[in-house]
Amino acid sequence: MTDHVETKIATSRSMRVAQMTGFRQPFEVVDCPIEAPRASGAVVRVEASAATVANQLVLLSPTFASAYTDLAEPLLYLGRLDDALAATQKEADESWKLATFPLVYWALGRRVESDATLQQFESKYADVGAYNIAEIYAYRVQADAALSWLERAYRQRDSGMSAVRVDPLLQNLRKDPRFMTVLAKMKLDRDSLTTSR
Repeated sequence: MTDHVETKIATSRSMRVAQMTGFRQPFEVVDCPIEAPRASGAVVRVEASAATVANQLVLLSPTFASAYTDLAEPLLYLGRLDDALAATQKEADESWKLATFPLVYWALGRRVESDATLQQFESKYADVGAYNIAEIYAYRVQADAALSWLERAYRQRDSGMSAVRVDPLLQNLRKDPRFMTVLAKMKLDRDSLTTSR
């Protein structure tokens, strides 16, 4: 049976930013399979809505750290790769720009640029961006590196770990038993969630 997660529309950074900045838009609750959230029509609507909100946030505060990368992420999921690249290029904050370029370049098939920007991000932000690095490796289907960085993020108490169960960038790790071990450590595995209800 497919595991389902009930989550608010906040599956991408843009929705979390919208909530933090007080932007008001109705949030719909969606129920989507955790094993294949990209295939779900509900999640496509979520990402389209996330792109809309992120675009409005960019208009309100274009220099807000992560404003443009918050727009790039849902565009990436929607397959609007050129738009995702353009948004990432406009990002004012270097750390968010370097965390997003490897994803967009990878999706565009520009592996050398993806590797180079990932290496830059790792060398500059490993101490504060372990979770983001795990996301990048997971998206690139490099499970060993992704899980190693996820463990590091856990040890560093990286705030990104709060999204580990529903993060679409970690999709490629969901069937890996080592990912389930990380979820169990955080008491986010199926058994922990069932017994806590």
